[in-house]
Amino acid sequence: MIDLATALAQRVLQRIPDARREHEALRAQHRARGLGEPTPEAFLSAYSQQLISRFRPDETGRRPLVTFVELIEDDYGVTEELDALLQECFRRHLPPEPTDPDPAGALGLTLGEAVGLAHRWRAHPDHQAFTEHLVSRVPVLADLLDGLTEWGDHEDVRLHGFLAGIAFWATRECADGRLDEVLQVLELVDDAFEPGPLENPIAVSFVELMPHPHEPGANLVEHLPPKLRAERARQQAWRAQFTGPPRTVER
Repeated sequence: MIDLATALAQRVLQRIPDARREHEALRAQHRARGLGEPTPEAFLSAYSQQLISRFRPDETGRRPLVTFVELIEDDYGVTEELDALLQECFRRHLPPEPTDPDPAGALGLTLGEAVGLAHRWRAHPDHQAFTEHLVSRVPVLADLLDGLTEWGDHEDVRLHGFLAGIAFWATRECADGRLDEVLQVLELVDDAFEPGPLENPIAVSFVELMPHPHEPGANLVEHLPPKLRAERARQQAWRAQFTGPPRTVER
């Protein structure tokens, strides 16, 4: 059976192309020093240190660390052995106090809370800007911000939660026949749906929450602009691979 460190290292190398270059560089260093092959723990630790030291607040500078964090975030808290591995190979390299720039800003909710950095959490700058843009254009959306600014000391908004709230709000509005503000929101979200920091939140926490046929407000999907409609079709096609076509009742 593959041990936890080997399994995690393999997953990182498979999913993150930049990690392969760092791994080859570490192997070369070890060979030059006559140390043999680096252990998975040594690689994970060295790679974490590199990501943290190179962290910058702009999109290019934060993306490598964010990508790594997204890969390990769901693993934390699963087993004590895995938590100990992540402590040794990642958490211990984080600065104990705020720095400028602060890599704590790249941590997700689970890891951030685990290392006691919840108060230092910041939303991605593009996430925060998009939130403010939506509220400025459709002020009624401000009512959906309750409870979404309590994680961190900066009143930044968790965009996934905000978009999910908008999806449910839009569904209720459609069910009640109120479309004007909904259509405005759909156009704003569609305009923002491009490759980049907003793509995943919109796809996962907005498009995936569109109502199903025969549910109240199902007519919302009829009003989706082109990019959102295409993303919904892509998601439906992907699910169909596993669920098959809808069943019909024989009479």
